[in-house]
Amino acid sequence: MYPTPLTNPCRLLSPKPLYTAAGNHDAEGDLITGQLYQSYENRFRMPQIAPAIIGKATKKQDVHLNAMYQLPYDYGNSFYSYTYGMTHNIVLNSFADFEPGSNQYKWLVNDLNSINRDITPWVAVVVHCPIYNTFSQHQGDPQPVSMKKYLEPLFVKHRVNFVLSGHLHAYMRSKNVVNNAYTPTGPIHIVLGNGGRQANAPFQNEIPEEWVAIRDHTTYGYGTIEYLNATMALYEWIQTGHNSTEDQGENFLSVPKNMSDLVYIENQYYL
Repeated sequence: MYPTPLTNPCRLLSPKPLYTAAGNHDAEGDLITGQLYQSYENRFRMPQIAPAIIGKATKKQDVHLNAMYQLPYDYGNSFYSYTYGMTHNIVLNSFADFEPGSNQYKWLVNDLNSINRDITPWVAVVVHCPIYNTFSQHQGDPQPVSMKKYLEPLFVKHRVNFVLSGHLHAYMRSKNVVNNAYTPTGPIHIVLGNGGRQANAPFQNEIPEEWVAIRDHTTYGYGTIEYLNATMALYEWIQTGHNSTEDQGENFLSVPKNMSDLVYIENQYYL
């Protein structure tokens, strides 16, 4: 069955503002040249800091996508920021180098330092791999381990409000968290990986970690953030579907089919 104009993704997305974050499969190299990120860099045009600098894949990088880290991809669509209304949005690449001294890290420090919170009171970071993860998959991957070491201190220092990610095919919203402990001024980490592919990533532990506010691996959905004023935002996760019985995740725990997540968020910057 061919898509009708109403279901054609291009027709749906063309009139909508769209900002993308590079994921693991976006990194795949060109089969002939070995050049990384060619489709991702050429099919999107994000607010570029400078022209992209992209290297080539190695055999090791080709074999294990989830283990890839510090790939040579700077600027272009790799990392950038934009301001929309009351929020400054930072998009990072969890597969490019972000350790101190790297182009991405130095740019991030300068970008965070440049934000005037009197004018732009909210800050959100988007990055493919989550720093906080209640699921059993990707726990020891180099990206979250290094992000926790190098990026979390920056997010805490600058009172980043939200860190939004995917990678895990499930849903999670954390409490305000710093170094695995509830901290009122810490960022809220949200995993929104249940928008398409089967949302059944198993939990790491049957009992949620202390910093978990809500989690689910049985449903599909998407999240919205409405910035009401400088001090208050409304976050809502909206359910669009539910896994069938045979597709429920490993270590499945029973949850209501009609699930929602609606919460008012106080701006941590003013606490």
